[in-house]
Amino acid sequence: MSFIRTASAALVLAFVSSTTSATAPNTTAANAVSYEVGQGWVSHYIEETTQNRWFKFTTTGGRGYCVEAAQGSDSPVAFNPNVTVYGDAAGTSLMGSNDNGAFDPAMTLGSRYCFADTTTLDTRTIRTIKLNVPVAAGSGDNGYMRLRVYETTFAGSFQWYSYPSDPNNYY
Repeated sequence: MSFIRTASAALVLAFVSSTTSATAPNTTAANAVSYEVGQGWVSHYIEETTQNRWFKFTTTGGRGYCVEAAQGSDSPVAFNPNVTVYGDAAGTSLMGSNDNGAFDPAMTLGSRYCFADTTTLDTRTIRTIKLNVPVAAGSGDNGYMRLRVYETTFAGSFQWYSYPSDPNNYY
């Protein structure tokens, strides 16, 4: 009976260990996790030893995008994040960064970086984001940050009517 319990415990342990992830966390550009533009907020745990989180996403030439980072809803610590966007998948070609959400709508302790993809129209480019949350050494501060990327392009039809006989009459 003891043998059966030991064997069962070993099988359960083997199963649990085989289902746990051995993948490194997204704390470097090489380990960046994929983000789909427009998928909404994603939350990540931040602590003194893991102050950086990396993401990769795809943009399309001719379109505009905003990257935002904000306080996680379940976080007891008021973190002040900054975001840096890189123009390549390796995280080496700096596009720009922001450490405050001074745009509209207003953000408390958040950051936002907006840009237009100026590559050839409809060309897809993989880019990376570094979310950095400075945590004071020895503070023991831990909590959550959230990040999102959304497209800001507006598309629609435009019609202009004018009357050649009267250049001031148009609608």
